[in-house]
Amino acid sequence: MKIIKDTTENIEAKLLADLQQALQEKPDLRIGLTVGTAQKRFFDLLRAERKKGNFSADRAIVFAGEELQGTALMRDYLQKNLLSDVPFAEVHFAPHSPASDEEASAYDEAIRKAGGLDWMLLGIGLDGRIALNEPGTEFNTQTHIQKLFQRTREDLRDILETEEEIPENGVTMGIKTIIQAKKIVMLAEGAEKADMVYKLVYGRTQSAVPADMLQIHTDFLLYLDEAAASKLD
Repeated sequence: MKIIKDTTENIEAKLLADLQQALQEKPDLRIGLTVGTAQKRFFDLLRAERKKGNFSADRAIVFAGEELQGTALMRDYLQKNLLSDVPFAEVHFAPHSPASDEEASAYDEAIRKAGGLDWMLLGIGLDGRIALNEPGTEFNTQTHIQKLFQRTREDLRDILETEEEIPENGVTMGIKTIIQAKKIVMLAEGAEKADMVYKLVYGRTQSAVPADMLQIHTDFLLYLDEAAASKLD
């Protein structure tokens, strides 16, 4: 694990530079994206840089990390906040209506056929959630149907800025799916994330905090603004 700490503006610029370098080395980069408040600000930066002619990912392939079962809320969110202004060669969305975990895990086969994920962007939930993997999720899970905690459903309503009812289940890349990405980057901002960032960095690897599994990844970069990093000093 490598930790990069700076102001909010600088940390997002450094994350952008990381992605640009990855795209320069591999223009057909396979990118995993998840949804969250920090990711939204990063998407805004990508859109702004694209409009200024400073960012291009025209040959890259995107795999979305999650969807809410029976809806297209995550798809619509990504379309509105990123994809409408930043074109990619291909965009794959997590299945929204699988009837079983086995059907959901077919998404992993699509990722494998594409060559696997090269660069995975994550945020972290206040309970240690990554993507929609709730506390207690087994570490060997692939893409699956996830029962959502009420707190997560409330958080998602705020993130998605929707009045729609948030379903009880989501479909998410599993922890194993995420860990198999060649490089994982996490962006965490704000004082409310400080406790969970501390647990991620110093805690034991346990299913009670899904993000803890990232400790074992050989190329994991944790981008923190000063507030999120405040309990590490």
